[in-house]
Amino acid sequence: MQTGSEPRAFSNFIGGKWVASQGGVLESRNPATGELVARAAMSTASDVGAAIDAARASFDSGVWSSKRPADRAKVIREASELIRARLDELALLLTLENGKPSPTPGASS
Repeated sequence: MQTGSEPRAFSNFIGGKWVASQGGVLESRNPATGELVARAAMSTASDVGAAIDAARASFDSGVWSSKRPADRAKVIREASELIRARLDELALLLTLENGKPSPTPGASS
């Protein structure tokens, strides 16, 4: 099944920026059709180390760790709302990655 769009590309989010992986790119294909669904960073130990270092620096700076629990909860709720807003897109991507037929919009299950 063709999605009619370019495959999605995903890189690493480290230190507040999207960065390419030092390990190249991993292609994710629909196992039923062979269609390229997405390209994702093939993270290396160095990439993971950079992410850990950035997370530690952020934590130590207090930008997150000093926030009140209610403020942290608000940020997490906002992140969940962003995910919910793109739920159809994410569901299609995961469906294609697993080689399952995509549901017909508006069809009852």
